[in-house]
Amino acid sequence: MNVVLDGVDYPVLDLTLDKYNFFKDVDKLGDPQVISLFTGIPVDDVKQAPFPDVKFVANFLRTQVIQDQNNSPLELTYTFKGKNYGLIIPSKISFEEWINLEVFTSKKPMDLPLIAAHLYKPLVEGTSGETRKLQAYSLQECQERANGDFQEFPLKVFMSAFFFLTTFATEYIKLTLSSMEMKQTESK
Repeated sequence: MNVVLDGVDYPVLDLTLDKYNFFKDVDKLGDPQVISLFTGIPVDDVKQAPFPDVKFVANFLRTQVIQDQNNSPLELTYTFKGKNYGLIIPSKISFEEWINLEVFTSKKPMDLPLIAAHLYKPLVEGTSGETRKLQAYSLQECQERANGDFQEFPLKVFMSAFFFLTTFATEYIKLTLSSMEMKQTESK
């Protein structure tokens, strides 16, 4: 996707987790900062562009691009910075992983790179898709990725995976509660 500012075509950059942490208070950012964040155009250059162009492009980026970030397909495997990662398999998640994810998602503000590093683990060589195999869980390894490359992990990949996990967890809890209620009724 591209935008045109002062007659020049600029590509819209993917929003990363570190940029999102800066951008999450979008209403507090001025139009030049929004355009710079999404295109890489220096703020001073944006300020020199025609006023109507700046207003139009900034409004477009605030609405359309953010909406696009939230409507991305779920990536079971993803190549990031030359390394292959796989989305966790909820039925195979370890107790330690589950507890850590619960703790990390309950912290305010959430550490998005850390959660992303938990959601996407390195793939075992030669596996992909539904039959993917993931490396064993290591909190230290996840923290290292979160403090390194995963600062720049794409927001759209993270959002779809996070939505998937929260939906899975909600449905799992509902089923567990329903099963417990049925067992209580049967035992009376």
